[in-house]
Amino acid sequence: MIKSFSNSFSIFIAVLLLAVIVAILFYFTYSEIDKSAKGVALGEIQNVSLTQTHDSGKIIENALLDIVTNLKTIANSPTVQQSKDVKDMVLLMNAGQSSTQHITDYYRIIDKNGKIIAASNHQQYIKSKDQDFSNRSYFIIPKETHKVYISNLINSINKIPSFSISIPILINDISKNEVINRTFSLDTTNNEFIPINNTFDRTIFNGIIEASVRIDKLEKLLELSMLLSEQNELTLLDRKEMIMFTAKKDLLGENFFSDKVQSLMFNPLPLKDLENIHKLVNDALNGKSGIYNLNTTSQTSTFSSKPISLEGDQFMTLLINKPYKLDAEVIYFLNLQRNFSIITILIIVVVSSLLGYFLISWNKRLQTKVNNQTIKLNQNIKQLRNANEQLKQHDKMQEEFINITAHELRTPIQSIIGYTEMIKSFPEKTANYVQPIERNAQRLYKLIQDILDITKIESGNLELKKTQFDLHEKINNVIKDLTTAKKIDGINQNVKIVFHPSNESSTVFADKIRIYQVINNLIRNAAKFTNDDQAKIEIILEKVKKEKKDNEWISVKIRDNGTGIDPDILPRLFSKFTTKSEFGGTGLGLYISKKIIEAHGGTIRGYNNNQNGEKKGATFEFILPLYKSK
Repeated sequence: MIKSFSNSFSIFIAVLLLAVIVAILFYFTYSEIDKSAKGVALGEIQNVSLTQTHDSGKIIENALLDIVTNLKTIANSPTVQQSKDVKDMVLLMNAGQSSTQHITDYYRIIDKNGKIIAASNHQQYIKSKDQDFSNRSYFIIPKETHKVYISNLINSINKIPSFSISIPILINDISKNEVINRTFSLDTTNNEFIPINNTFDRTIFNGIIEASVRIDKLEKLLELSMLLSEQNELTLLDRKEMIMFTAKKDLLGENFFSDKVQSLMFNPLPLKDLENIHKLVNDALNGKSGIYNLNTTSQTSTFSSKPISLEGDQFMTLLINKPYKLDAEVIYFLNLQRNFSIITILIIVVVSSLLGYFLISWNKRLQTKVNNQTIKLNQNIKQLRNANEQLKQHDKMQEEFINITAHELRTPIQSIIGYTEMIKSFPEKTANYVQPIERNAQRLYKLIQDILDITKIESGNLELKKTQFDLHEKINNVIKDLTTAKKIDGINQNVKIVFHPSNESSTVFADKIRIYQVINNLIRNAAKFTNDDQAKIEIILEKVKKEKKDNEWISVKIRDNGTGIDPDILPRLFSKFTTKSEFGGTGLGLYISKKIIEAHGGTIRGYNNNQNGEKKGATFEFILPLYKSK
């Protein structure tokens, strides 16, 4: 009996020791899973944070680069270089302000004596015309360095935080014994003659041109880019460590390292984490990007930084604090595992005889949860990767839009400036230069209207003013307008437009202006791709039926015999920026047309024509519901 008891006790001890060993091994396995899961999740989150920080920085840099490009263009224009009519300077600045009004408040020119000459905002000119700006940093530094200068945060008279971008206006010497008898000063009683040295590379400072960038507009730009949200706490610092932008508006203009800022932004945080964040910010202020992971009881987030530079000058530092929940979910699950492990070990110690049952039962439950959480983790990682790809695609589309728009704006502006200069030089030939100026002005107006329409569509503010009208009559109006326009805006002179009206009622209840815009855009597109002497565009109006639809519908087809739709762009024909570079354009017209037709409850499509097995031209067709009288 004693031997039997001893054997049983030995087996009990052996089983108990085995259970303890297995439990310990399991605990170490849990620890490794804990580390691996945290590492994978945190790595993906940090990649997303770095990408968002980079993209936000690029958006700011690209927006400010457009301003610098405008400033250089204006500063080097003949009108400014030769100190010509102030009205022409205002026109140039108005054009620059129009292209960057989403972030700038005004452009203005200040002469070498620190007096304002002209501004794109007349009220700004009136307020500032008697002020002396010669002691301002955005005047002094460009004067001394002859380079672009971006100022620190400025609290303007209207209490709107902003900063200035300024470049010097430099006049090159013309020849050895020649003098320049011109100045930007409006005081004509004080003519100053500047002697020319014997070198040809000397430049003379003759004032600055400045653009004011509003912080609130910069904030809206980031909001429209979907990179600024409640989840992302974004902060901008200037060279002097002062806060230019943050979600906490009462901290604007405060030093980042001040007690007030630290207590509101990072309280409570352990001293070690606070020191690491300070090091990260100091590194960023000195030109080094970085990222730091916060994982405390009060805050779980990634804190990333990026220096923002323009033409080699770091004028701003971007900080993003991005909270994340994925790591917290993983920690919760792993803590749940640990609790189960402890409970299981205690049960094994107390009831060793049930060790096998508990181990098997618990292992099955654990495996199921591990599998489920692994699936969720993989899904979350996949979502993060997709979000990352979408951010990259958005950045690419943003850059493409900026490049296309800048090109489309630059070409007509340069042409208008050129012909304007020609009119000034040869006033007797004004009649010859008015037509190309008008054509380029219309091109600018069309581009601006497209951009405004895109903004309304993307923000959901596209409003329709519907009235009852005859679609037949509207198409005739478009044809009349285009027939006249062929002589002034470059439409193929030989293109023949043929209209095939419907014998039935063509009355619709729609927005006249928007439907005119769609028809006009589709016919112009067709004319662009029909360039030979046999060019022909047919407009076909007919009543159609749609399956499972009670309403009556009318179809408008615009068919040409041109080059057709390129197979590369056919699948994304109605997407933004879809265009062939050799034909020009921004690729916005078809996208806008599609949104207008869909807003009326209709559909639109485009396809290549097939004639005797050969592709010849293309057809665009849109369908609208007919008006039903009650």
